[in-house]
Amino acid sequence: MVKPGYKLLFHLDNEKIEIVEIRRNGILEEDKNKVYVWLLYDKVNDMISRLDFVSMKSSENKEYREFQNSKLELDKVSGIYSEGEKTFEMKVIPSDKPLSTILQDAVSDFLILLNFRSERR
Repeated sequence: MVKPGYKLLFHLDNEKIEIVEIRRNGILEEDKNKVYVWLLYDKVNDMISRLDFVSMKSSENKEYREFQNSKLELDKVSGIYSEGEKTFEMKVIPSDKPLSTILQDAVSDFLILLNFRSERR
């Protein structure tokens, strides 16, 4: 079995979307946006896209992430992802639980494309 080129940090799920934060393995960059990647997987359309990270905050029991056009609020059990008028209630999945094969493939394909683009620069 081939090990993925990333470590899963956060995973949230509902019936329409999944959101993951990964830390790419073997990336020697000071730019954290190249090392840490937030991805949104649209289950309905079988599409994965990057969430453009802007900022983060933590309080006693909550984590907050702001992205270019959306935001995420989560605790150890659940989260709320908001994008414009749309709001999704999500369940937090333990990071030690493997991703579904479909999501693993989508993340791997995304990273291959990301690596290809960065090599061409």
